[in-house]
Amino acid sequence: MELPTKITKADKINPSTLLLFAPHKRGKTTIISKLTTDFAKEGKGLVVSFEQGGTDFNDAVTIEINSVPELLEFIEAVKTAGYPYEYIAYDTLTKLDEWSEYAGTYKYMDKPQGKKHNVVDGVRIKNSKHPSFETVHEIPNGFGYRYSREVMLDWYEQLRSLAPYTIFVAHTKDTKEETKNGDIVDSQDINLTGKVKNILATRVDAVGKLIVEGDNRYISFQANSKAEGGRCAHLEGNVLISTKNKDNSVTTFWENIYKQK
Repeated sequence: MELPTKITKADKINPSTLLLFAPHKRGKTTIISKLTTDFAKEGKGLVVSFEQGGTDFNDAVTIEINSVPELLEFIEAVKTAGYPYEYIAYDTLTKLDEWSEYAGTYKYMDKPQGKKHNVVDGVRIKNSKHPSFETVHEIPNGFGYRYSREVMLDWYEQLRSLAPYTIFVAHTKDTKEETKNGDIVDSQDINLTGKVKNILATRVDAVGKLIVEGDNRYISFQANSKAEGGRCAHLEGNVLISTKNKDNSVTTFWENIYKQK
């Protein structure tokens, strides 16, 4: 092995993976929909909606996926088509996190250590809607979370490989946060399960929170935040992403996130 002695110049400017989170009804779906109509080259952008009817009120190049089998079918379809998209946005990662709880349960049930899980009176319960069905999250001491986490991280790696630029959208959840003065204040965090949030936050190139100021929307990349930040030099502070016009139309500024060469 020859050890390096010369500086390797940076060859990357834009985030290959972006995690964008916001509360419900803040306009994030509209903003990512505009990515496919106003910014990406024709046919090069796609919004994948895991929320039923999530993009019904927006013009967009979009596909709705409502189950794990459909998700796996979508992944194979993109590969078979030769990876045709430059940008893919997934709305929302929070819904995938919910699915992973059940996918992880079935994964555990297929393992030797899970052969007795969801067995009642000698009968294996496979229907997740059965009143006696228990997910891996109900296993004592949090042991089962590893199985949903493994599924979630596998999906993440597969999805990010489908396009050069990937946006993962997530909802927020209300939390309590301690300030430097010791005060406890209300805060908002990424709505993902357990360690999944922290692992994904380290894997993506940038994490931003969508904030509203009047008719403008900004993505906050505050470096002093516990959730926001990134590796890209131009993504710092509050970056303008959209504005509402007098006719109620929305203009987006994705070029502020993805600098064109």
